Amino acid sequence: MERYSIKPDRALFLARYQEKNIGFATIINQAPAPDNANKETIALLQDYACGTGLMVLPEFRHKGVASKLVLQWEIWATQNHLSGIWLITRKMGDWYQRFFHYSLHGTTIRNGVKKTILTKALRQLHPNQK
Repeated sequence: MERYSIKPDRALFLARYQEKNIGFATIINQAPAPDNANKETIALLQDYACGTGLMVLPEFRHKGVASKLVLQWEIWATQNHLSGIWLITRKMGDWYQRFFHYSLHGTTIRNGVKKTILTKALRQLHPNQK
């Protein structure tokens, strides 16, 4: 957690309930593109933040906690003048697509496991909205 709290190029968002951490989301302003990415994908991801972690305790799922954390990713990326967000997931691709309008951008294999690459373009805030 410390590396997310002391570096300006990344953020950690905590969800709390009754003084207990019940979820978190992490994001970084740039991360290397997946190894097998084509030139078009590499170029796109250069200006996208990378969602590097999202977790909510099982007993707090289906209550909107993850939605609020994903919204924090989007606010942070927009405030940092990034064009979108990308992430890699093993099981949650349909969830990101259905609820947050992420687009399938391909697949990759990490440590022998096939994973989905998802992207979402963001509308930039007007300068007066900061």
